Amino acid sequence: MNKKEQMLSATSYALHVIRSFYFIFKRSFLRKEKRNKENR
Repeated sequence: MNKKEQMLSATSYALHVIRSFYFIFKRSFLRKEKRNKENR
C-alpha cells in the first residue's frame, strides 16, 4: 500500500467514525430536547 492509499483509507475511516459519533450525539440530544419539552 502506498502513501496515497494509506491517506485515503485513514480519511475514509475517520469520516466513518465521525459520522457514527455525530449520529449518536444527535440522537441523544434530540431525546433530551423531547424530555425537556414534556417536562414543561
